[in-house]
Formats: sequence, C-alpha cells, structure tokens
Amino acid sequence: MVDNVNKTIFVFSDESSDEKQKEIYTRGSLIIDSFEYLDLKEKFYEIKRNILGEKVKDEEFKFHYLWLKIRYDEGINIKDEKFEKFKHINLNTMIKFIEETFILLKNYSSIKIIYTYSSKDEINNYIINKKFKDLISEHLHIHMQRINMYCNDSNSCACFFLDYDSKNEKLLIDIYNKMIKNGDFYILYKNLKDSLNFEQSEHSVGIQIVDFVLGCFKNFLKKYEPSYSLFCKYIFNKIRTYKGKIYDKDDKNNLKCYGVIVIPTDSLKTENELRYEIAYNLIKYYFNNDEKVKVLYQLLAIDGYEKNNIEYNLKWDLMNDNKSQSK
Repeated sequence: MVDNVNKTIFVFSDESSDEKQKEIYTRGSLIIDSFEYLDLKEKFYEIKRNILGEKVKDEEFKFHYLWLKIRYDEGINIKDEKFEKFKHINLNTMIKFIEETFILLKNYSSIKIIYTYSSKDEINNYIINKKFKDLISEHLHIHMQRINMYCNDSNSCACFFLDYDSKNEKLLIDIYNKMIKNGDFYILYKNLKDSLNFEQSEHSVGIQIVDFVLGCFKNFLKKYEPSYSLFCKYIFNKIRTYKGKIYDKDDKNNLKCYGVIVIPTDSLKTENELRYEIAYNLIKYYFNNDEKVKVLYQLLAIDGYEKNNIEYNLKWDLMNDNKSQSK
C-alpha cells in the first residue's frame, strides 16, 4: 500500500471570524507538497528579512496588522503587544511583504487553496440554536472531505496542521478522529494522516501564510484594499479546481463546488450569492481583459443569458456600475 503513495502533502488550515459583528465565518486551507514546503519556508524568511528587516525576522506578522497600521497612523491607540514590534514599519512596506509572499506562492505548482464560507444568516441560525460549534465542525469536515478527494486524485497522503485553538482544540480533534475512524456518507478518509496536528503560529510558516491567504479572501469579499487587488492578482489562481473548474454543474444542473464552498452545503441561495460576488469583483477587476474574463467565466461556471441567470445579472450590474463611474 505504501508503495502506491507518491508523495506527502501538508495542509495548513486556519479560521477567521468577526467576533463582534458575526458577519462572516471562513476557514482556509493551503495544500502544499512537503518538499516544496521546505523550500517555501526558507524563501519566506528571506523575503521577510529583506523587506521587514532583521529586527523582526523571527517575529510573527499577521495579516490584520495592515488594518492596525492604518488605525495607528490615524492616531488611534492600538493595544496589541505583538503589533508594537511592527508599528514603526511603513504601511506600503507591510503591503509589499504580503505581496512578495503571494508572488512566491506562484512558484510552487503543488499549492492549492480551499475556502469554506458562512454568511451572517447561517451564523445567526447556528447561534440561535446554540450550535455554533456544529458550524465549526462542518467547516473542518468539508476541508477534510475535499482534501481527501484531492489526495485520491494525486495519489498522496495528507497531514493536517491547524493553528493552536485553546477554545476548540478538543472539538476539532474529536471531529477529525471521528471522520478518520468512521468516514461519512460519501467517503472513508484513507488518504489523511490519522492524527490532527496543532502548531503555534509564531513557529509555523505554513500557518502564517494561510493567515495571509484567509485574511485576503475575507477582505476581498468586503472590497477592502489592498486585499481586493491582491486576491484578484495572486490568490484566485491558486484556488483548487477540478477539471478546470472552481464551480461546475452536474447532469441535473445542480451546482458543484471544488474550491469555495458555503456551509451549510445545502444553502444554494447563499452559494449562488457568494459565487456572484466573487465573479462580479473579479470580472470588474479584469473588465478590459477579454481573455482573462473568458477564463473566469469558465472557472466560475457562468453561462447563458436568461433572465435571473448569474451572467445576465452580472453583465447588467457591471454595465450600470461603469456608467455611474463615468459620470
């Protein structure tokens, strides 16, 4: 059996949520070949040292420090001990560090990204029913499922690494072990390492980078710069696809999702809204690049011109948006 496994891949996974607003809950996983990871790690430290400086080369930089830096420059007192070590660095320098890290990701063919997403309505439904932990479990479950499928396709074995989470450590371990031992309705998890691993983010380049990837996606959906541009240019092309699609439709015209999945998975309305939001933002960004737009249509399974169809509405909104901007 071992002879049939071609390689080991690492999966670094993290979550992001609005603790106060409860508007979005997302989980992101970065998949990378273990040998490519070793090279990525060394180059990441080199970029960090060259851009941020020797003094902070061993300190963890988090994506939300961009937002803290903006507030700090506006004269707001930031009470964050770890940010103190970076507050002297220019915002453009911070952005350059993130961008150079994203450019680095393009060098590794094995890197794929998976996102799961829950909107405010889904979050509130779980909170009302006092089952928010079920939402956390469902997100992890879908990542395990998609990554096991990915491993089946590439004949690989995956090791899962999560950012240390003192509140939900036992919950995440339990759901992972349950899936490994019993599988689910669809599959057995034979291609995943039998134990979930937690890592301290300050010591894990993989966890630090998935924090960037996840923060960028979340802020892209909120149309915050510089995340909007960074996601369009670097991150979107790394999202997991299957046969050239991030989204697709099956024989019964049901939507299938490979790289960006709404939780719970039966929320078709939310899934279509999210797909529309991603498509609208990306195609708006590449509006004058016909070849790029054609590829985006294929990746996002956009076709047809019928009323209420995603492409029809997309073209209509983009046309009106461009008219309003030209006034």
